[in-house]
This record gives sequence, C-alpha cells and structure tokens, in this order.
Amino acid sequence: MKSQQHRKNDEEKLSWVSLSLFGAGCTLGTGFFLGTSLAIHWAGISVLILLVLAAAGTYFFKYAKQISHYNG
Repeated sequence: MKSQQHRKNDEEKLSWVSLSLFGAGCTLGTGFFLGTSLAIHWAGISVLILLVLAAAGTYFFKYAKQISHYNG
C-alpha cells in the first residue's frame, strides 16, 4: 500500500500546461483521423496512397537534411 507522500507525488506529476497540451493534442489527433476517414470515404484508396507518399517525402527530406548536415 502506498504511503501518503507517494500518493501526493503521483497526483502532482502533470502541470496545467502539460494537461492543456495533452488536450490540444487529443483534439488535433481526433480531427486528423476524422478528416482522414471522411476523405477516404469520399475519394477512396487514392487518399491512402497520397498519405504514404507524403510520409515518404517527409522521411527522405529529413534524411537528406541529416546527410547535408554531416557533409558540411
């Protein structure tokens, strides 16, 4: 069984800023997935292909940026 001090420490781990940012992240994530599902419903599989291409482009851009950083 936890002592009173341990319970108090567990309750104070998240500040109001952390909770606010967590709430904003949940809201944005929900909107993203809802918007994606509606787009897939209306446009079909082409939306998934575009999302995969966007993810690949983002990955390669990040990778190219890291390579250029190492080459000077």
